[in-house]
Amino acid sequence: MGELIVIESNTKDVEQWLVTKSRNLPKAISGARKEIEREAMRRYRRTTSTWGHKPEFKALVDESDKGFEMLIGTDDPAWNWTDQGTRPHIIRPRVAKRLRFLSSFTAKTAPGSLTAGKGGSGGAVAFRLLVHHPGTRARHFTALIQADMNKEAPKIMRRHLERWAR
Repeated sequence: MGELIVIESNTKDVEQWLVTKSRNLPKAISGARKEIEREAMRRYRRTTSTWGHKPEFKALVDESDKGFEMLIGTDDPAWNWTDQGTRPHIIRPRVAKRLRFLSSFTAKTAPGSLTAGKGGSGGAVAFRLLVHHPGTRARHFTALIQADMNKEAPKIMRRHLERWAR
């Protein structure tokens, strides 16, 4: 048998690297969570970008060792009516004897889209004792944002973890 060589392991170096890296893992996950929250909130705000009245969206986040859960939404009635739709209903005047409104209307939002457009009212002034409102078609903003973020969130998390692993 020829000469023997001794191969030394760098286990201690690897162990130290892992200890150091594992300390930074919560920061990487937290950074990803913050970016995911910003992106989701941006999508929610986009739905009302042309509204005069801006609903307040809030995020509730539960972080743990296993990751995080995030709930985002608003208690704003107008946004929820737009998101979930309304049934046909009768509108009656509350104070005045008759309702007064412009005869034509274009919605600022459309089902299946997160963008808000110009929209508005126009036409001749109309007066009615009551109006049979046809209801509002649901825009399903929540479902669209969730589907969007279910695709985007893993990419954001992966990017933060790849940065962490370098």
